[in-house]
Amino acid sequence: MTNSFQIYVLWHSEYSYGNELANEIFFQFNRNPEKTYQRGIGMPVYFRNSINENINLANSEKTAIVILADENMTASYEWQEYVENLYDCCDNNSKIYFVAINKSSFNFSEQISKYNHLRLYEYEKKFKIDDWGIPKEEAIKKVLICELAHEFSRVLYDENGTHNPLKVFLSHTKRDSNQIGENIAKELNAYIQLLTRASTFIDNNDIAISYDFWSEIEKNIEKSFLLIIHSDKYTSSQWCRKEVISAKKFNRPSLVLNIYNEGEIRSFPYIANLETIHIDNTEQHSSQVLSDFNCFNIVCSIFKEAVRFKFQEGELKNKLSSFQHKDRFLVLTRPPELMDLVIKEVNGKDYILYPEPPLSDEELELLSTNLKNVSFLTPTELYQKNQSIKDKKICISISETSRQDSKLKLYALKDVMVELIRYILALNGRLVYSGNLIYENDDYNLFKSMISILEEYQSEYLNNAEAIDDKKIINYLAYPLWESIDKSERSKYKKFIGLVEVKHFDIEDIKSLFEGSNLENKYAWSKYLSKMREQMIKNIDFHIVMGGKCTDFKGKYPGILEEFLLSIKNNKPIFLLGGFGGCSREIINLLNGQDSSILSNNNFKEFIDYYNNREVNKINYDDVKEFIKSRNIEELNNGLSDEENKTLFHSQNALEILQLVLKGIHKLSDNAS
Repeated sequence: MTNSFQIYVLWHSEYSYGNELANEIFFQFNRNPEKTYQRGIGMPVYFRNSINENINLANSEKTAIVILADENMTASYEWQEYVENLYDCCDNNSKIYFVAINKSSFNFSEQISKYNHLRLYEYEKKFKIDDWGIPKEEAIKKVLICELAHEFSRVLYDENGTHNPLKVFLSHTKRDSNQIGENIAKELNAYIQLLTRASTFIDNNDIAISYDFWSEIEKNIEKSFLLIIHSDKYTSSQWCRKEVISAKKFNRPSLVLNIYNEGEIRSFPYIANLETIHIDNTEQHSSQVLSDFNCFNIVCSIFKEAVRFKFQEGELKNKLSSFQHKDRFLVLTRPPELMDLVIKEVNGKDYILYPEPPLSDEELELLSTNLKNVSFLTPTELYQKNQSIKDKKICISISETSRQDSKLKLYALKDVMVELIRYILALNGRLVYSGNLIYENDDYNLFKSMISILEEYQSEYLNNAEAIDDKKIINYLAYPLWESIDKSERSKYKKFIGLVEVKHFDIEDIKSLFEGSNLENKYAWSKYLSKMREQMIKNIDFHIVMGGKCTDFKGKYPGILEEFLLSIKNNKPIFLLGGFGGCSREIINLLNGQDSSILSNNNFKEFIDYYNNREVNKINYDDVKEFIKSRNIEELNNGLSDEENKTLFHSQNALEILQLVLKGIHKLSDNAS
């Protein structure tokens, strides 16, 4: 299944600030995986800072390629050739946004200089960011996101290939005694016209003489983003109320700008269920009501909500593409409300599909009063009804990858992990993993994400689960790691996870295992860890493998590799995710008949000799590599076809990975029953 929209961000590896800009694009258009309670827009965002990595245009209906062109990229003939080829490959469904970091970026290529660029170096003066009261680098990020959001909205709302600017309908009233609504509408109109590429519709000034007033207003609402400037007298205006209802009837993206002071006699119910931002209008900014910074934030919120609205519509429809009876679904891009049941075509529908998160029980009860046979579902609940994985123990194997891979793909990797955790827990599956509660590199601390998601979906369950086997999260710990966790920490997490202590043999001084890295300690660690992994793999139903260290590990093999070997020998279903590099990628290369220079006897010779002199079952990387090379994809035993597994081998797309993993689990669960 393809996405409706995807983003690639390209920058030269020596452009250090490129990492910051790329990460901001990821946070704003995908999501911040650290904040599991914030769903974000959800667009797939991929990072590229090497000309050796491909861009897959076929993976999405529409693609945006953002090129951050600094001096390093401009000076490189290799990058010039690479980018020129990208321009040649792009069609009407893919657009390149060349971001000129400075004036020299225009020397990048004669071929590319004829295209209009986003001129990052001009933003400081254009938007007067020195007056914003925030660090310059943060201001630059905000402006880049705002500019990109508008350009993405052009593509998403395009119907005839013209990529028209987004039109903002400034809905306001002139009834306020202090004319606050009208003044703000005029200021925003001037700001948008002067400093952005968007267009506006404000009032009767935009209606030609002799044209019908309301029909022209409605015609413009049907093609616009509605900004509701909610002042004290806004909902007292019949025209304003009609504009709100018209926007909802036409399913238009909308945003509420809350500026009222004294309050209202009656709040207008149909203005609800929309994103709302508040601006304090009690402070005057010279002759303006709004500061430039306020104007910018309002405009940026408009553009981002426009992108979210249209993208979610496309994604929800894509989620239904594999369903036989998708005509029985009504798709909404906002949480459902009573008005939807009146103005939308719900007759003959069995389901109403809307974005995460799910509505509360009391809201659903009210909505269902007159629609007894209609189910209200989010994508999570959609899978729950069709692909339940209740009580299946699903092991996730992940650790830090190489520094280069983790720096480039960290957020994409975490995003995939968070979404896998979210769906597994939401669908009543059980998560199993090994090792300490917190990884050595805090960037890979997934425990907090697990707890946050578990509280979101399983709050009632948390009060009832007592036995370890009843916990939704089961953490296997080798004996030394168990000893390193303070009792206060164990009691703190007892409510959330089942801690399984795995003992093997005792040594006199456990503390020495954490203080030294000599061969004796590494040997002891390898024994403990192997025992733990053996016990864990025997007790799981499915195994998801991604990332993973290939160096600086404590066991006899890298943890990802050892757990993979145990799973395949125990005939456990394995989902191999190689798009984030690391040991998982090395395993996939071996499955494809290639070699691995990293997984080699020569690289770990000193420890291998020490270990093999004490053990009957010897360490031999050459034998392990030959064993994996002799396997075929079918032996992953995961219910997926060879082609689907090959997609998993390379994908960095959270939605694509999630759907394939759930498809395999669902298929095997059905066959077992």
